[in-house]
Amino acid sequence: MKTETGTLAHELARLAAGLEALNGAGRSAVVWDLSQEEPEVLYAGRYAHARLVDDATARLRAGDRGFEIDGEPGVRGKVVVCGRSGERAAYGLFLHGGGRPHVGSTLEDLIAAAERSIGVPVAKMSRAEKQEVVAFLNERGVFMIRKAVEDVAERLGVTRFTVYNYLERLPVSARDDML
Repeated sequence: MKTETGTLAHELARLAAGLEALNGAGRSAVVWDLSQEEPEVLYAGRYAHARLVDDATARLRAGDRGFEIDGEPGVRGKVVVCGRSGERAAYGLFLHGGGRPHVGSTLEDLIAAAERSIGVPVAKMSRAEKQEVVAFLNERGVFMIRKAVEDVAERLGVTRFTVYNYLERLPVSARDDML
C-alpha cells in the first residue's frame, strides 16, 4: 500500500487494511485508485485472488462502474466505483469459499464458545446441554440468519425439527427476540 494520504482511494485503502482482520476467513477487500488513466490497485487483502483482481481491473479500465465477478467455483466478488470532489476510487469485496465463510466461521466460533461455557464438547453433550447451546445462540441472534437452523442442527448432530423444538421451549421473551 502506498504511503500517500488524503485522497479518497488512500482513505479507502487504509480502511480496508484496518478492517481485514474483522472480515472473517475467506473475505478480502480490494481498493483501486481511479484518478489516473490506468486503475491502480492500492490494497488487496490476503483472500483476493489475483486473477479476479486482474479481471476486475480490466473491467474498471473499460469503464464499468459496478459489477459482480466470478472465478473458480466458490470465488466471487463485487466491485463498486465511488467518487468525491473529482476523485474516483473503486472498492471490491471478494469471497473465497462456499459463499458464506464469514457466517460459517462466526457460527463455529459461537458454538465453540458455548462448548467452553458448558465444559463439554458437542459430541458428548446431553439433550439439556444442547438446549443450552441453542439458547446461547438464540441470545446472540444466530437464528435470524437464513439457514442457521440447518447449520446448527448439523453441528449439534440433531435434526432441524429438534432445533425448532428447542427454540419453542425457550421462555416467551427469548422467543420474541427471534421474530
